Amino acid sequence: MKRTRFLLVQLLAVAAALACGQPARSAVIYVAPSGNDGNPGTSWAAAKATPGGAIAAASAGDEVWVAAGTYADTHVAIPAGVTIYGGFAGDEPTRENRNPALHETILDGGGTGAVVTLAASAAAGQGVDGFTIRNGHVGVLATDSAGLISGNIIRDNVGGLFGTLQGAGIYVSGGNPVIRNNTIAHNHSGHDGGGVYAQVSRVTVADNVVEGNTSDRNGGGISFYECTEVVVTGNTVRGNECANNAAGGVSVFNSGVSGTAVVEGNTLEGCRAFGPYGAGGLLVWGVAAEVRGNRIAGNTARSGGGIYLAYGTVVLEENVIEENSATETGAGGLTSIEVASLVLSRNTLRGNQGVDWGGAVVAGKDALIEDNLIESNEGGAWGGGMHISGVALTMQRNRFVRNTAHQNGGGAEVSGCPSFLIANNLFDGNRGVYNCALTVAFTDNAADWPSRNRVINNTFVNNQTIVATGGTTLGLYQGVAVIANNILASNPAGGIYSNPGGISLPNSAVLNNNLFDSIWGFAGAVDDGGGNLVVDPLFANAAASDYHLQDTSQCLDAGATAAAS
Repeated sequence: MKRTRFLLVQLLAVAAALACGQPARSAVIYVAPSGNDGNPGTSWAAAKATPGGAIAAASAGDEVWVAAGTYADTHVAIPAGVTIYGGFAGDEPTRENRNPALHETILDGGGTGAVVTLAASAAAGQGVDGFTIRNGHVGVLATDSAGLISGNIIRDNVGGLFGTLQGAGIYVSGGNPVIRNNTIAHNHSGHDGGGVYAQVSRVTVADNVVEGNTSDRNGGGISFYECTEVVVTGNTVRGNECANNAAGGVSVFNSGVSGTAVVEGNTLEGCRAFGPYGAGGLLVWGVAAEVRGNRIAGNTARSGGGIYLAYGTVVLEENVIEENSATETGAGGLTSIEVASLVLSRNTLRGNQGVDWGGAVVAGKDALIEDNLIESNEGGAWGGGMHISGVALTMQRNRFVRNTAHQNGGGAEVSGCPSFLIANNLFDGNRGVYNCALTVAFTDNAADWPSRNRVINNTFVNNQTIVATGGTTLGLYQGVAVIANNILASNPAGGIYSNPGGISLPNSAVLNNNLFDSIWGFAGAVDDGGGNLVVDPLFANAAASDYHLQDTSQCLDAGATAAAS
């Protein structure tokens, strides 16, 4: 008997110890318009009447479930460890049964303050989910928070918090919050970030729709300022506007803080910026940025219609940049200014227009431009497809097709570069006033330029000047270069023009360039380096734009390896 009592005491002691070692079970506190804040909130039948009343009764680990309805003059401060969910009919047994689209749950700020505030110590995954958040100075405020803002409609807020007028939809300062799967629409900021404004933060913005937001200064849709880490992925950003600079769509701006940005898999379309500089779609300034797999289309700005890059280092890969326009300066598609290192790879720049340049303008230090399609762009100045100035340039395996410049360089213009390699590109059907495919202009001369400046292994076909008579396919000005192993065929314009300066022209094929025997040297020297052919290159199917050579072409293996190195 004594032994039995001893074992029972031991078992009770172990059970008590286990109970003490486990956290308290999280509770659900219910809210419904028909409820009463005097109720315990422990069921739908005993629901509280306001989200504020439920939060006052909540502890860390609890959830607040809010039934459909409009909760007027609401300003909810969510403490650490608590998550608040909307979108319930008012009878669901589990959170998974709710439907926010069918059961709209509205938190209305009454035109003042922050409608929802996340606690500074909120952990990842805790926050606000499934509401329509409207009519505040800011929809959601997150300061030094790691919380989650998910599945909400955040609309019709007017920035005015803290007297800064910034961040009408969502305002982030510090912390590392996640903003995911929201619709952020028709918010207006008197300063930066009509839809989202984030400063001095590590922030992720993913899978949202950001549309119809406006700002009186910078970043109509989303604006990041001095953030150390930015991830923008999978969003649709459309129809946003900013009255001043930066970008109508997304602006990432760092002036003195070292930061990184990843902008990937987004659609930025129909956004506008009205300031003297910046982009309609995307601005990246002073950060190490990777911009991949985005569609940037139909945006407008005074400079940089699609994308505007400045300072920092940038990789642009596999983007579609199309139908953008620059109404005063810069390029319709891409403007890159003073970027220390630019990689532009496997992108499509199509149908962009600019008063100055059409597809892109690149000026900075180093640029690698490879494997891009630059098609049907139009510019009023030099370089309809692309204007490149002052960079150490490698430009290879690109296709410049049907671009137009209303001065020279319908396909591309390269100007003032300390060195360049232009290799294995196709220039097809471009138009310019005199130099319709490619123009290369130098600012001075040097003895080693032939070793540093090379145009090799390119194909120039069907390029045409805008003027009725005269003009050339390839023009070089004020310098010396090696032109080797190229094919110039079926260009109604002339072949090659050098003024003044000199070119060495070994192992090139020149066909049907009907002006001055296809090679025109004016006030400069054209050195026939030998091995040049005036023959039909025998393209596989020129009518279908297949410019591979047939097996019987005399151009096969006719180039000189030494001339290209």
